[in-house]
Amino acid sequence: MYLMKRISFLAALLLLLTITACKKDKPDPDTTPAETLTGKDYFFKLKVGNYWVYKTENHDDPNVPPYTRYDTVRVVSDSVINGNHTYYITSACLGVRTGDYTDSAAVIIDSYDNPFKYLPHQGDTINIDDNTYVSTITYTGKRDTVLSTNAGSFHCFEDLIDGYYMNQPPPPPTTNPRTLYTYYGKNIGLVKYVYWYAFSPATFTSELYSYHIEP
Repeated sequence: MYLMKRISFLAALLLLLTITACKKDKPDPDTTPAETLTGKDYFFKLKVGNYWVYKTENHDDPNVPPYTRYDTVRVVSDSVINGNHTYYITSACLGVRTGDYTDSAAVIIDSYDNPFKYLPHQGDTINIDDNTYVSTITYTGKRDTVLSTNAGSFHCFEDLIDGYYMNQPPPPPTTNPRTLYTYYGKNIGLVKYVYWYAFSPATFTSELYSYHIEP
């Protein structure tokens, strides 16, 4: 088991180095942010009473008929835990976990101790997750892209997660890497989430349908 994890880690690292080397061939035109932004600028506005409704649709699965559902994220309560102002969020949207979120300096930290990060340069690596089945590399995509949904038009930054199947090919007709796309709007929160399950070719899209943010 240790040897398999070691091989998976080295494979993921090699893929990361290959991606980085390719990106170095092109100068990054987006290296000087127009303003200093942090994760707090793009995360959900943490105030009790705020909510966000998402329209979720599935695609590309011949075995499952297309469907539409509506999921809601809510800030339901707040408290002080270990001296930190903490908010409890309930979520039916797969892009957001239900749990406590702590306002800590320039980042938001969830109950799993995962920081919500904003990295200012396109191509910045956020995380590498060595997994023996699907290894992932998370990195910053476009820093300012405009998305339009039923809720309006939003200037968003893009997070990308490339998933690499390590021990077998991904479910056809998909290929390595399979990419998850997440878009966050400034002072809004999650605007769009495009994701998939490891054992299925299906793709799911959740888009912001409506929202309420307390003044």
